[in-house]
Amino acid sequence: MKISKPFVVAITCAMFAAGCNRSAEPETAPAPEPSAPATIATEPPAPVAEKPFMLKAFAGTFSAEGNTITLNADGTYSSKLGDASSDGTWTADTAGSELLLDPNSKAEADGKYAVVSHNEIRALDDGVSLQRAGAER
Repeated sequence: MKISKPFVVAITCAMFAAGCNRSAEPETAPAPEPSAPATIATEPPAPVAEKPFMLKAFAGTFSAEGNTITLNADGTYSSKLGDASSDGTWTADTAGSELLLDPNSKAEADGKYAVVSHNEIRALDDGVSLQRAGAER
């Protein structure tokens, strides 16, 4: 972009005239107005990771109607469901919403249970609900 010479001369004269037109008393600059606090662009906070399911804290005995499952803190279990007894290992998914009972006898099917609460589990195959021993029913 080319700036014309008369335009540059006019701007220079205007600036010179403004500088010569000063009063005898120095002007004080007005106090700055309070400004809004500076905003800093930030990323939204990272989601808080859920606490991992704690096997030891969930261990205990659950029972109902002649069925009993004992979940041990070391990850083993024993059960008596009706006339059948079983033992093996148990694990939970990372959310702690389902339990898997893996019997030592591979002839037996795995048991799957939904964690309803800290005091209740429910069999996913037949819906039988078992309550923690000592918990209110």
